[in-house]
Amino acid sequence: CNYFTSDSRVMRTCQFLRKHGFEVHVHAIGRAELPDNELKDGVHVHRYRSGTTKTIRRGVNLTALRAFGAYVKGTVEWVRQRRPQVIHYNDYNTLFIGPMARVPHRSIYDMHELFQDLDYLNFPKAINRVIAGIDRAGLRRSEAVICVSEPIAEELRTMTRKPVYVVRNVPEARFSDGAGRPDIVQALTDGRKHLVFLGALQREKGAVDMLEVIAKLPSDYAFDCFSGVSPKNAFFLEAAERLGVASRVKVWETVPLDVLYASIRHAHAGMSFFVPKSRIYEYALPNKIFEYFLAGLPVITSEARAQAELVEETGLGLVVKLGEPAASAQKILRWQRPSVTPQVLERHGLTWEHEQARLDRVYRDLGII
Repeated sequence: CNYFTSDSRVMRTCQFLRKHGFEVHVHAIGRAELPDNELKDGVHVHRYRSGTTKTIRRGVNLTALRAFGAYVKGTVEWVRQRRPQVIHYNDYNTLFIGPMARVPHRSIYDMHELFQDLDYLNFPKAINRVIAGIDRAGLRRSEAVICVSEPIAEELRTMTRKPVYVVRNVPEARFSDGAGRPDIVQALTDGRKHLVFLGALQREKGAVDMLEVIAKLPSDYAFDCFSGVSPKNAFFLEAAERLGVASRVKVWETVPLDVLYASIRHAHAGMSFFVPKSRIYEYALPNKIFEYFLAGLPVITSEARAQAELVEETGLGLVVKLGEPAASAQKILRWQRPSVTPQVLERHGLTWEHEQARLDRVYRDLGII
């Protein structure tokens, strides 16, 4: 239930299924500049539009509701006509398809967030309760459940007797190949120690907290955010000015994955902070951590449970404490930066091949392959 323009986790699942002989169809939200139907790396993509040309904003709004309505209507009609053998549901907002289509099929629920957390999402509590109810119904109906971290799996196992599997968001190694984009490589090799951040700049993802740490580090530390240039970043740039670090901070325009990892490998480390406002941020194991590893970078994280546990278990990073920027900066300065090599990642099972074996187990345990 997105535009399916850069959903690497879903595409990895699609390619896994194609290897096992399935014809794979992805159903997604449509918009004017995207094709309604296309073949993307052998995967059939179907997008459904509501007629609006507006980009969908998160939260409860008319544009989002219309787009979702078009998505559900189009997908249900397709399922009734094509009668797929298996439906791999990605997140709670796809779970309507099965009950509405009423077509026999094998079902796997692949959830990327903890939707039982009523403080998550920018929705009123009443709507979050409805989402949690839809999620619980999906747990009951599915034959198996996939999630992205062990803390989420632990909670789900208290809610369902169905098997729960963890498949983490580890990218494929092929994305780290190449020399990188020259302008990024030049910027990251200017003699300073560059800390990098991948993904959307949000307060709950520690955007301002990271800046506060940068402000306490010496001037030879820079901060590069590969977040895309957007008006939504205004709060971040204002905070950088206020903290006196604007000259050391750069927000880059969106960089394609096929050059991103090869480009950022020249940085000093990656950063991944979460503000623990809800369990989802305690339990989340974000893509960016594995993307940093793939680029050969250790990671500096906040104390959010899942990512802190991974960093401490592997020794491939440093855990700092939110709200203590000066102490965090001193910890970074004393840090003996670890080496992150393909051999180290293999030893810790931090490869897509390792996660693909977990996905393979899901489908084999169910007798689908």
